This record gives sequence, C-alpha cells and structure tokens, in this order.
Amino acid sequence: MTLFDFFFTLRISAAAVLLPVISIRDVRTRRLPAREVRLLAASSLLRLVSLLPDACGGGAAVPAVLLDMLAGGAGTLLLLLGITRLADRLFGRETLGGGDIRLAAALGLHLGLFPALLMLLAASLLALPEAVLRRRHGEHGFPFAPYLAAAGWVMMLLN
Repeated sequence: MTLFDFFFTLRISAAAVLLPVISIRDVRTRRLPAREVRLLAASSLLRLVSLLPDACGGGAAVPAVLLDMLAGGAGTLLLLLGITRLADRLFGRETLGGGDIRLAAALGLHLGLFPALLMLLAASLLALPEAVLRRRHGEHGFPFAPYLAAAGWVMMLLN
C-alpha cells in the first residue's frame, strides 16, 4: 500500500463515519451537527498530505490539488448561496438551510469543482421524488443532507 492509498483510505473512512452521523442528525432534528461537518471539511486535507512526498521530490501536484479543492469548496458554497438567496426571495421562505450549504462545501473540498457540481445534480435528482411527495401533502421542507451524503460518497469513490 502506497502512502497515497493509505491517506485515500483514511479520508474515505472518515467520510464513511461522518456522513451517516450527519444524515441521521438531519433526519431526526432538521439540524446538521456543525462539529462533524467541520471534521469532514478538515479531513479533506488528507488529499494534500498524500501528495507531500511527491512535492518534496519537486512535483507540482500539491498546488494543483489545492486549487482544485478550493475551487470545489468555494464554488459549491457560492453557487448554493446564490441559488438559495434567489429561491428564498422568490418563494418567501427558507429553501435550503445553512447546514446543507456547509455540508455541500465540505464535500466540494473533497471532490473538486466539477465532481462537486455533479454531486449537487445527483443529490437534487435523488431528492426530487421526496420533494414532489412532500409538496403534494402541503409540506415544504425535508432533510437534504442524506441526499448530499449519498451523492458525495459515491462521487468520492468514483473520483
């Protein structure tokens, strides 16, 4: 097992533990645990640690991966903030909670920009049947973290 494989496994394992905890809390309380979301974001740094031996040998992988991580986290955060603010104004109510936005940004750090955008699309498509059913029953909100977690987990494994 190479150092890269070890840190990849460690990062995926951290997500495998944290994402179900985050999802269950969202389903039970409709609030995301901030500490676990921060731990998920912090575990994305293992992507950089796995590349350090490469960087010491003169490789340029660390800056490229760091830019990809920042683009994934910041891009996801800014995109969802913009869409949510617009939707909140249009519908006159909260459409996506801040915890969901932070969770998506934390997953974006793990994935990079393009996979994070695919994750958002997949999570939205997964959540669509529940959104339609709840809307028919007059409900507006539902826990979105399980859908983000499922899509993020699959994208991590594929990425």
